[in-house]
Amino acid sequence: MPALTLALLLLFAAPASSTEKPKGIVGESEACSVVRVIDGDTVDVKIGERTDRLRLLDIDTEESHNSVAKKITPFGLETSAWAKEYVQPGIPCFVEYGPERRDVYDRVLAYLWVKREGAWENYNLTTVKTGRAPYFTKYGYSKNHHEEFAAAQKDAEEKHVGIWDPANEGNLRGAYLGTAGLIAWWNDRADSIARFEKEGRMRPDILDTRWHFDLLRAKSGGPVTVFTSIREPDAKAAGFVGKCEGKISQVLQIVAAGGDAKVEDALKASIGRYRYFRGQLERGDDGKSLRLTIASTDDIAVDPPPKPAAAPKSPAKGRGKK
Repeated sequence: MPALTLALLLLFAAPASSTEKPKGIVGESEACSVVRVIDGDTVDVKIGERTDRLRLLDIDTEESHNSVAKKITPFGLETSAWAKEYVQPGIPCFVEYGPERRDVYDRVLAYLWVKREGAWENYNLTTVKTGRAPYFTKYGYSKNHHEEFAAAQKDAEEKHVGIWDPANEGNLRGAYLGTAGLIAWWNDRADSIARFEKEGRMRPDILDTRWHFDLLRAKSGGPVTVFTSIREPDAKAAGFVGKCEGKISQVLQIVAAGGDAKVEDALKASIGRYRYFRGQLERGDDGKSLRLTIASTDDIAVDPPPKPAAAPKSPAKGRGKK
């Protein structure tokens, strides 16, 4: 048998490598190995020679570590213990990246694909399928696997597993269902982001505080429209001062002109929800932060404002006949 033929037969007869890319991956990806599981939605992995902390996309498990914003819950401790058993250190894995590579804490944003019992699975999706996490849409719907996550959550709800089990209601940090539930709030934000990406992202007259802070800074001293969410009010400020979402080191404040009560109420009502804000932009007293002053409730909108009218073109100068 010719050597080339023998080599080809051996190649196709060989078992698939543990670093063979999973078929379900649709985004950019890299092979890795698990170093440490922090909790249900945070994992340390080794990619090549570097170790990265992953904040797993599209899931938000209950807490197993206290923070300022979130407290430990019994179901969070249970989920963390399950994750550490389910994803063992050294297990072959792939990271699949989303549209943005890192968050404001410099963690890698990714899906974690793990190989269990000879088959690849999307760990993020598994947590939703088993009811150990909801489909987390607070920062937008999944760009890579939206339909899969939506179907997995619906199935987990119908089967009443994990967070959807009525017996676990007292073990969670809050209600997920209902008009006042977390998921309804997250989906409202995701819908706003989807509309912005369709109707506003490519418009030069609308700036997003998450990605366009340098462009905003260049426009200080004039009127601007920003797409953002007020993350929280400044508790130390004398009047209402809203801090907008974006990088922690890049601060945009939103205030009411002259402390207008109606505008302040409208700003308070928009906390945590993505909106379009139009106002006068100025640099803060520290020279680094920015402040947007809103004059009217009409300058706070769910939908993007009309496109500005194009400037009339100057008539072309024709050549006269001799």
